[in-house]
Amino acid sequence: MDILPNRKKETIKNYLSQHGADVEIVVMDMNPSFKAAVRQALGRPVIVADRFHFSRYIYWAMDEVRRQVQKEWDKYNRTKCNRMRHIFYKRASKLSPKQQWYLQRSRRH
Repeated sequence: MDILPNRKKETIKNYLSQHGADVEIVVMDMNPSFKAAVRQALGRPVIVADRFHFSRYIYWAMDEVRRQVQKEWDKYNRTKCNRMRHIFYKRASKLSPKQQWYLQRSRRH
C-alpha cells in the first residue's frame, strides 16, 4: 500500500510500472484514468471495484430511477418520496415498522 503525490494517469502508470511486477488483482474506484493507467502499466490484471465505490454507484443508479419515477407522480407523492430517500438506502433489517410501511406504500406506485 502506498500514497502517491497526485491522481494523474502518468504518475499512477509510472508507479505501477516500477512497483507492480507481481500485481494480479487491483482494487480501486473505477475512475477511467486509474483504470487506463493500471491496464497500461500491468497489462490486464483483474480489476475490482472497491466496496465503497460499488455501493455508491448502486445508490446513484437507484436515486436516478427514483427521480424518473417520481416525475410522473402528483406533488404530494413526489414530496413524500423525496423525503424518504434515506429509507431506500437502509438495510431492510434496520427499518422501523413505520419505515417499512412507507417502503411498501412506495412500491405500490
